[in-house]
Amino acid sequence: MPQMIVLDTHIWLWLVTQDWQMFPATWREEIETAERVGVSPISCYEIVLAEERGRLELPCAAEDWFRDALAPMDIVLLPLTAEIACRAVGLSAVHRIKFSGIDQDDPDFAEIAAAIRAERNHTKKRASY
Repeated sequence: MPQMIVLDTHIWLWLVTQDWQMFPATWREEIETAERVGVSPISCYEIVLAEERGRLELPCAAEDWFRDALAPMDIVLLPLTAEIACRAVGLSAVHRIKFSGIDQDDPDFAEIAAAIRAERNHTKKRASY
């Protein structure tokens, strides 16, 4: 099965902006050597929302930024299907992260995990034909 890395919003942003001080070298190497790299549509939403709230300033219109942040880097915008939405809701309660010692719920992680599982199932179905 091809290796796929699904980037969190922050990781995607740091990769595109080349903010290497926030980005461990091992992550960059893993992303650059992955067979496929994807991002969730939720990450697009979070970036636009952060810009609207003044926490982020994009150098161009969001649509242009997304185009430039996806295609040239061969990053796939994953679908947000009904299957993924259902799986994400089911995973939300169990996907908690510890960041700087603080527990927090992160629905984006649940959506990412659901997208990965859906992609794996889709890949397995294709392989069995």
